[in-house]
Amino acid sequence: MATRKPRRTLSAALAKEGEGEARPVQHSIAVASEAAHAAPGGPETVRYTAYLPKPVYRQLKELAFTHDRKMHDFVLEGLDMVFREHGVRSIHDLTAQDE
Repeated sequence: MATRKPRRTLSAALAKEGEGEARPVQHSIAVASEAAHAAPGGPETVRYTAYLPKPVYRQLKELAFTHDRKMHDFVLEGLDMVFREHGVRSIHDLTAQDE
């Protein structure tokens, strides 16, 4: 029987990320196939990649961990704030028409 790798803690992972040279961190915001497709029970999704400074990525990751949510949830929440500030439809309004 194969032995399992020991579990890593968030603080250990973040400490390890801090080592080495500074590079932009790539994080996929919406998980989808290369072409747009219908997510199970949801609207069409497309993949979008954001390049975040490492401290921003770490803070977002810690925030998600602390609140037991996904980083993606906070990104969507931020997008809704931008949409509201600019007077355009919310994510809910945009996706409700597809249902």
